[in-house]
Amino acid sequence: MNRLPLFAALALVLAVSARPDAACAGLSSIFASEVDGVDIPNAREVGRGTVLRGSAPGTEGSKRARPASLAGDVADLRARGVTDVLIFKNTATAKDEVAEEIAAFSAAGFAAGRVRHIPFRWTALGPYRQTCEQTVDALNILLDAFSGGRSVFFHCTLGEDRTGYLAGLFRMLADGWDARRAFEEELCARGYEAGDPKKPQQIVDKVRAELTPAFLQMANLISTGVLSRSRLDRNVCAAGPNFDPKPVQGQFRCR
Repeated sequence: MNRLPLFAALALVLAVSARPDAACAGLSSIFASEVDGVDIPNAREVGRGTVLRGSAPGTEGSKRARPASLAGDVADLRARGVTDVLIFKNTATAKDEVAEEIAAFSAAGFAAGRVRHIPFRWTALGPYRQTCEQTVDALNILLDAFSGGRSVFFHCTLGEDRTGYLAGLFRMLADGWDARRAFEEELCARGYEAGDPKKPQQIVDKVRAELTPAFLQMANLISTGVLSRSRLDRNVCAAGPNFDPKPVQGQFRCR
């Protein structure tokens, strides 16, 4: 019996566990852009013309070849009127990509204070308080731009899991959606876990086990009024989780 395939598969699982964002390297979203004049895969409006989500600029799947795709995607966003950018992904394995992107936005004339980075993981999330605080900080960035009449673009790597997580919570705050509608229309419909049928099963399983419970805990804070558009205070995270997602977690799966 040839054991090499088994060893290779085991090595892949260990690599994904040790380097979470490495699992997405070389992948691209199957969803095309829905935003006129923007070539970034999975780009779309989050209910409001000034709030946009998508894959990382310059990611694979763009019609342009690298490195021209990064500069071209940044130029598209600027032409679309985007003034603020939120990079919502960890830098453990993507430090150079994040630095390159920030430099590209700076070169295109974006103000330094308008391009923010929050190192949010899609797995191995860490303590509840850190996850909660990073999420509240990200929502504050989106709502600050939206309320201030500016246009904001936010993304992770593929624009599917972490981006969907944040987009769903934004919909609950800005549009009054409940968690079920947000999960189905902003997460699953744009590639969250199995919503992207080409996503490897080991990634789907990890997202379901770790990111979905975080979404449900944050969604509960919003639905119970602990967090709202007028009260987005990261200090609420210090109290620890006040909701156990396990009883309902199985009901929140993309199919």
